[in-house]
Amino acid sequence: MANEIFFDRRHNAAVVKTEQSIEDFKQSTLDEFHKVQSQTRIVYLEDKLAKIKSGTIKIGDGLTEENLNELVKCYEDELKELKR
Repeated sequence: MANEIFFDRRHNAAVVKTEQSIEDFKQSTLDEFHKVQSQTRIVYLEDKLAKIKSGTIKIGDGLTEENLNELVKCYEDELKELKR
């Protein structure tokens, strides 16, 4: 199913011509948004874990060793969940 999106300058609006129903289009757009949102979160978590493991974020930056270890565990658990 092909979607054709163009900008209507006269009405200052984006127009979508689709062979899908509006509900299907909304759902596919929402699904795509969630996919991108998850990918963005994965990159963020991987970056934070890399900074912790490299020592860029360390104990004493407002974090105790216990807090830092808990943070790493939470980040790793969330990454596992997102990558499923």
